[in-house]
Amino acid sequence: MRTGPFIPPIRLPYNLVIVSEAFRQKLEQSGLRGLTFRLVMKKHIVCLHWELWDRTAAMPAHLPIGGEGIEPEDYVLGQPHSESAAEAMGNVWEATPVVEIETRVYCERRPWDYDLCVIDNGRLEESDFFKPARHGVYVSSRAQEWIRQHAGEWVRFKPTQVCGEPR
Repeated sequence: MRTGPFIPPIRLPYNLVIVSEAFRQKLEQSGLRGLTFRLVMKKHIVCLHWELWDRTAAMPAHLPIGGEGIEPEDYVLGQPHSESAAEAMGNVWEATPVVEIETRVYCERRPWDYDLCVIDNGRLEESDFFKPARHGVYVSSRAQEWIRQHAGEWVRFKPTQVCGEPR
């Protein structure tokens, strides 16, 4: 469920990695290791050309009709499905890291704010993408640089220090 026909090359809703057909092909040719791809079913696509809006503006160019606020879902829920927008998007893929790693967080204040994240670093050489049991996706510095070069305006990275057990 989303707007279309435009889709960013990569997006990260609800701890998933969603990529366009063109970006999937680039990833497969990149030499980066550790992703599998699964076709996403397009259930409800609303025609909306938000990519033409000024994304630096304080408020969106258009507010959702009948929405309670200005959350992304307010632009989709209650709006009609557009088969033409869905077809124009092309295939959409979920990219899933193959390698799962153990992470432990210490001194947690909020679910998105950490003082220290400890990664089971015995598996870090196997892949460029990692799926922690808890949430999110971790990438190697090589994958980070590649994604920044090919889709940097669509993602943000937060540094994580790989270290052993805290003392």
